[in-house]
Amino acid sequence: MGFLEPLADKVRKFFHVVGKAVRSKVFGSNNERLDFIMDSFNKLPTRHQTLVLAGVVGVIVLFVSGATALYLSRVNALSRELEDGFSALHELKTLKAEYQAEDKKFEKLVNSIDKKTRNFKVKPFFEKLTKDQSLQMEGLSEEKVNLAADNPLAEKVKEMKVTMRF
Repeated sequence: MGFLEPLADKVRKFFHVVGKAVRSKVFGSNNERLDFIMDSFNKLPTRHQTLVLAGVVGVIVLFVSGATALYLSRVNALSRELEDGFSALHELKTLKAEYQAEDKKFEKLVNSIDKKTRNFKVKPFFEKLTKDQSLQMEGLSEEKVNLAADNPLAEKVKEMKVTMRF
């Protein structure tokens, strides 16, 4: 704590000097501006003094009511933003549930494709097919190709291109 005390003293001294300068500018040295205002006010007739006091009170009331109106408008705006946030959160939860349901369907589709093609061999399938149709097959080649990037199956499934001649 020893190193903070000199810093705190410097800060206090700075604010003291700045405060003194501000007081001097606003009220004058030895409060001469304040004295001038009070003397001027006291020299006014009673009717004018009442009007000046009413004007000062009016300005204060106007300032306080303006600050209150600004405060209340910002509170209302914040309240609306909070309501919007909660409705967006509710919508997000609803969409999340829908997404999870669709994701389950998607996973079922991927698993179904995987089950049906896991043990599938291209060459024996086409040899049997050509034999059943009494055809002669030459140059069977197979190649795995990625699906288009905009296809949701692209990450999980590959397409197989088969080239052959009869």
